Amino acid sequence: MGENNQILQEMIKELQKKLPDGRPIGITFSTEEKKYYYDTVTGKIITCDDLAYQIVEKILDGKVNEIVQLSEPENLTESIRNIIDVIEYEKIFALSKFEKMVDFGEYEDLIQNQLEQLTLELTEKCNLRCGYCIYNEACEKNRDFGDKDMDEETALKAIDYAKTHSGKTDTLHIGYYGGEPLVNYPVMIKSMRYALETMKNRKLHFAFTTNAVLLTKDKCKELAEIPNLSVTVSLDGPEKWHDFYRRNMHGDGSFHQTLQGIKNLVDAFGYDRAKENILFSMVYAPPYSEERLEETQKFFEELKWLPSECVKFITYPDEESMDTIYKYLQKNQLLEAAKWGNTELDFSLSDYSHKHEKQPGMFTEKLMTDSYLPIRKRAIFDVVMDSIRMNGCCVPGQRKLYVTVNGEFRICERVGNIPTIGNIENGIDIDKVKKIYIDGYRNESMKKCSSCWYARICSICYCGCYTGEKFDLGKKTEMCEERKASCLRSLKAYFEALENDIHAMDHLDSITDRKSVV
Repeated sequence: MGENNQILQEMIKELQKKLPDGRPIGITFSTEEKKYYYDTVTGKIITCDDLAYQIVEKILDGKVNEIVQLSEPENLTESIRNIIDVIEYEKIFALSKFEKMVDFGEYEDLIQNQLEQLTLELTEKCNLRCGYCIYNEACEKNRDFGDKDMDEETALKAIDYAKTHSGKTDTLHIGYYGGEPLVNYPVMIKSMRYALETMKNRKLHFAFTTNAVLLTKDKCKELAEIPNLSVTVSLDGPEKWHDFYRRNMHGDGSFHQTLQGIKNLVDAFGYDRAKENILFSMVYAPPYSEERLEETQKFFEELKWLPSECVKFITYPDEESMDTIYKYLQKNQLLEAAKWGNTELDFSLSDYSHKHEKQPGMFTEKLMTDSYLPIRKRAIFDVVMDSIRMNGCCVPGQRKLYVTVNGEFRICERVGNIPTIGNIENGIDIDKVKKIYIDGYRNESMKKCSSCWYARICSICYCGCYTGEKFDLGKKTEMCEERKASCLRSLKAYFEALENDIHAMDHLDSITDRKSVV
């Protein structure tokens, strides 16, 4: 017995020599059938038996000396020897801290020549007053609905800017946002035609998001003449749930008008184009329930005139919308109907999605794809890389450029009231971008990201990370905890699927990991 203990102690000492100073970066997770370790530095995911799993957890907790308490010496010695072999072969447990967060390289060239997407804020106006909208007057972190429209001159200048700064880009995406962009339809259709006329030799894609209330037959006929146009419609499911939040200024539901607008667009596009170029965006706000999700699935199945292939996005409201939602529900005496007391950390959407992931034609299919894609497409290294990318951040002013009604430049339509990055007259303020959105973001984020297991597959971007002119690490950390919990659930579901069918996720290999345009 004494000899076995001595051999075990020597094996533990050898293990400690293979480990970094501090706790290695990674996390354990398990399904009902198996246990796994995700090594953040290499991106590798290792299957563990029960004892190895317990040893790995001790390693991650920095409690290697407590390994002796887990089992008999001979069992531990064999398991540790196997772990050491994996460390040497797979390069796991290599670091306890990443050294740097890399930037975007030749930033000046990227913004001068490689703009990928331009989005125009056509108007601050909207014909609806949806209860969860971030522009609702009850939301204190964004502008209220305004009365400004983008004028034609600003819109055409923005198109000219995009033409000049996308010379090395294969495809230029031009999107429209609001408010409700159809409120300023004349400028939208004029700028589309202008772009087609002035960039005849370029591949252009157009897109806009709409509540569809203003999609008349005449507008749809004109829009159908625009090539490569995608339209995303905000539709929250059947009338009961759509009208719960999506109402006009008089408090009346918008469901029937929205549905008529969709019909007009489908008729104008035709089935083949509609199935590819009409998309749906749904907000899953309280009340949360499987019954509601079942009703939504049934609703889409019964819309026989709508191509079933249309992509459907469903998300929870932005965190900054929750106060707005509460005030809306309170004002309309809907708190009880919304089951407001049961809104914290809801998982009904992900649970429902995982439960039906093998069922074809589910409206949650895109949600599942988006949750699994970062896992499938994660970078895997056979050498130790001590750097990480800037989470889910895009290149400011290159991946997307959002032009407000006044001609100011922002990073994208989702960032809210955070610092601008330039304007239509003077272009992008490179020094400001580097100070606030590159160096500022990197330096502050590394205080947490340097040792975070989620660092390599993190989807957090600038959105929600700033208070006024400054990066807010507290806000980002809060968001990070929510994203990590969601990612863990996706990891478990992903590997449960693979345990049942090794080819269950092969379809993800053909999908490009690119965020959709507006």
